[in-house]
Amino acid sequence: GTLYGVYGFLKRSLGCRWFTPEVSHIPKRSRLELESADRAELPALEYREPYLLGNQEPEWHVRNFSNGHFPKITARMGGRVKYDPFVHSFYTLVPPETYFAEHPEYYAQIDGKRVGERAQLCLSNEEVFEIVLAELRARLEKDPEIAVVSVSQNDCAGACTCDRCRKGGRRGGGALQEICSDLSTGLPKRWKRSIPICGLIRWLTSIPASSEADTPPS
Repeated sequence: GTLYGVYGFLKRSLGCRWFTPEVSHIPKRSRLELESADRAELPALEYREPYLLGNQEPEWHVRNFSNGHFPKITARMGGRVKYDPFVHSFYTLVPPETYFAEHPEYYAQIDGKRVGERAQLCLSNEEVFEIVLAELRARLEKDPEIAVVSVSQNDCAGACTCDRCRKGGRRGGGALQEICSDLSTGLPKRWKRSIPICGLIRWLTSIPASSEADTPPS
């Protein structure tokens, strides 16, 4: 809070800007005139990250009030919100190299064939849910600093078209919504703290199964 307060003062009251780690604007003034101020702020967003692949400099992110997963912001600099697994996590949570040979039914069926590469999971398979839950639990037990987990579709097409996925509720946006809802109630029962679960709303999951579908608390 103190560090953000200092950078906020430099930005709002003195006009300082940090555009990149190499490019900044620090005004030169021979005289400073400041009005007395009593300012208290609460960030509107708990997780703040512009996700710039070419810029992971911790100092720059802190100066711009970013606290996301990728910049290695130390506790002394305000800390970060660790997000693991990060987005597009289906194959991270249920890796094909581990399961596909013996359990192709865990993965999307496309044109009558199970696919374990550049596709999605079979979300109607209850064993997939249990594997995801167990994997999240293992990650949280191993790393207590994890603050957010992602259960989200891979960055490609390939939704499952098996009979259960096509006929059941677990399909498209409704499928991911239901999985995240089940996890949000399952994790707290088996874990000591509440963990936000992120599911992507895009492409295959941009439209929920029903406009009246309940939104999970996570």
